[in-house]
Amino acid sequence: MEKQTDAFERPAHYWLLRAQHARRQGDARRAAVMERHARRTAPQDDAAAYRYALALRQLDCLEASTREAFSALAAKPDRWELLGLIGQNLADLRRERDALYALTLYVDRAQPDPMVDWDEEIRVLYTGLHAPGRRCRARLRGLTRRVAQHVARGERIQAGRLMWRALELCQDRPSAQLMGVAAKYLLFMREPVEAYHYMCLALEAAPGNAGLQAAAAQLFWAMGRAGEAQRALARAVFLAWTPQEERQVMEASDALGRPDMGRVLLEAVLRRKPYRYPTVYNMGVCLLKLGRWPEASRCIHLLRELDPDDAQGKALFERMQGLAGQEAQTVASRAKGWHYYGAAPQETAARCLSALDGAPEALAARLEPDGALWRELMTAVRLEAVPVGLLTALSRLLPAPDGQRLLRETLTAGPDDSALKREALAELCASGVRPPYLMWRGGRVELYDPSAPPPPTFLQRMTVRLAHRVTRLNGGTDILPYLLDELHALPPRLRLRAVGERRGVWAAALSLRYRTRRGLAPSLVDAAGWSPQEKRSFRRVLSILRKGDRHDGNDQL
Repeated sequence: MEKQTDAFERPAHYWLLRAQHARRQGDARRAAVMERHARRTAPQDDAAAYRYALALRQLDCLEASTREAFSALAAKPDRWELLGLIGQNLADLRRERDALYALTLYVDRAQPDPMVDWDEEIRVLYTGLHAPGRRCRARLRGLTRRVAQHVARGERIQAGRLMWRALELCQDRPSAQLMGVAAKYLLFMREPVEAYHYMCLALEAAPGNAGLQAAAAQLFWAMGRAGEAQRALARAVFLAWTPQEERQVMEASDALGRPDMGRVLLEAVLRRKPYRYPTVYNMGVCLLKLGRWPEASRCIHLLRELDPDDAQGKALFERMQGLAGQEAQTVASRAKGWHYYGAAPQETAARCLSALDGAPEALAARLEPDGALWRELMTAVRLEAVPVGLLTALSRLLPAPDGQRLLRETLTAGPDDSALKREALAELCASGVRPPYLMWRGGRVELYDPSAPPPPTFLQRMTVRLAHRVTRLNGGTDILPYLLDELHALPPRLRLRAVGERRGVWAAALSLRYRTRRGLAPSLVDAAGWSPQEKRSFRRVLSILRKGDRHDGNDQL
């Protein structure tokens, strides 16, 4: 035992050389293990941190690579090349918008190095993501996401109102994702014929979308169309590519009672990428659901070798050990409701909190950067399971560099808008650390400066647009105080209708009413292109402005 302990206390340079030797022999998995030993042995070594994140990327452990890159950035905020690695990982996961934000920061901050191959690759990827064909309709995608959230929560009134608004936006070009969400909504509203029609339209618009095929399989199965459901699931099995699509297909195969079809997908992916972490995880869960404990055990032990710090992998390893020696039917029945990779179980947060039990002073004395307890703490931060007071106390009890690293790493981990991030941001400002801070905010990575003025809100930008229209009609800026007074007096929903209206009805009515009250000549209103409904809205707006009628905003103007 002493010889083994001494062997693992070799310096970081020794493990880096071993990693290079393993990589020359084509053993990427062993090289990643050696890189991890180097990273743990020399936590302050920037090169070791970057090499370990790169080794995880080469193994297709993209989530772990992104996590390690953010951790290294918290220790050394000026290592901008790590943002390039993060952008590549996000692009491979088909999170193109998030990848574009990270790569934009990399291109703006990092110095180009023509001698480095990956620098040129990142810049080519950045140029490709800026292509016009990749630009998305942000408003439509946001509405679609909100409709899906309302449908999942069973809020049919809110879902219906937003869905029809989104359908109006995509009349010129159908959105397959929106059609699929509309099909789920209509099935929820017990209109199976219309739901089937919308799902068929979605499949025609995007026949190669694996997630949509998986959703269609579940919807057809719920409607009693077993044959079409199995055919859609079979197409999804052969179309899935990303881990998110893979999870959707596995959930659909469970819903249809065919986990064996999901296993076909996992085996095909593992033949191409034998060490992709989410796929190995899903294979372990799938084998447990099929009652094959020995094969699942090998997959889950491989998870522990690839990424021993992953919270879901740890929880699955502990649950798998509890099934040792059980019969196949017992294993399958107990694993029936287990989640696939992407949904952290609740017991993971409880296990992290049990590891962090104790007084803050004792915890700070045992807390070392890049140690096991530090990684448990950051896992609990990502799950938002750490009390805010504990995070503040630890940042003050630790040495200044370690406390700042804890706060910086908190800013790049966890949910977008959490109490932990707000407290970490306040502590960094109070400790005298100069902004900007690298932060995962609003679903993207950005440099955030709390002292800078906030960007204009949607209401402010739309109000400026309305003000430009009104001043053009009035021929001057004298109308602006009247405009702001009228908008301020309107109810919130009616105010949003006024500033968001696109045909100029509200601008014409405001200008006409203002000039009439001042005894001026009325402004010329070009109503030739207005529809009958818009003309009625114009008269209704004039009635509201004349009478001072403060509606609740429910009128369809």
